[in-house]
Amino acid sequence: ALPILACVATVWLSLLAYKNFIGFREDQAAPKAAAEAAKPAVDLAAQQKHQVDDALRKAQNAVARQQWEEADQFAHQALDLDPLRTGLDALLAKVRDEKKAGAKFAQAEQVLSKKDYGTAISLHRQIPQSSSYRTQADAALDSIAQILEMEGDAACAKKEWSACSDKYSLALSTQKASPAVTQK
Repeated sequence: ALPILACVATVWLSLLAYKNFIGFREDQAAPKAAAEAAKPAVDLAAQQKHQVDDALRKAQNAVARQQWEEADQFAHQALDLDPLRTGLDALLAKVRDEKKAGAKFAQAEQVLSKKDYGTAISLHRQIPQSSSYRTQADAALDSIAQILEMEGDAACAKKEWSACSDKYSLALSTQKASPAVTQK
C-alpha cells in the first residue's frame, strides 16, 4: 500500500509542478471565471435598464401630446420590465386621471354643441385644476358665460323675464360671468 501511496503523491506533485510551470494558479482563475460569468448578467441588466428608460421616455412624450392610450401602453411596458421603478405609479395615476379628464372635456364639448349649457358648465367644472385640460375648460366656461350673458340681455330686451333670469343664473354658475351680470 505504501508504494501506491508514493505513486499517487508523485503524480499529484507532478501535476502541481506542471500547473506552476504553465502559469496557472487557481487563485487567479476563479476571479477571472467569475467575472466572465457575471458579464452576461451585467449586460442583461444594462439592456433592461435601457428598455425601461426608453419606455418611460416614450410614455412622457405621449403625455406631452395628450396621447393617453399610448402613454398608458408605454408606462405599463416599463412597469412590466421594472415593477420597482420609482415614479411609475405616479405616472400611471396621471395617465388614468388625464384619460378621465379628457373624456369629461369631450363630453362637455359635445353637450355644449347641443346648447345644453347647464350640463356643459357642470362637466367643465368637474375637470381637476391639475389637469392639462383645465385651461381649455376655463376658456370654454368664459365663452359660455359670454354667450349666456348675451342671450340673457336679449331675453330681457324682449321682456322675457324668466328666460332672462335663467340665462343670467347660468352665466353666474360658470364663475366666469362679468360683474355686470350680478347687477342685472
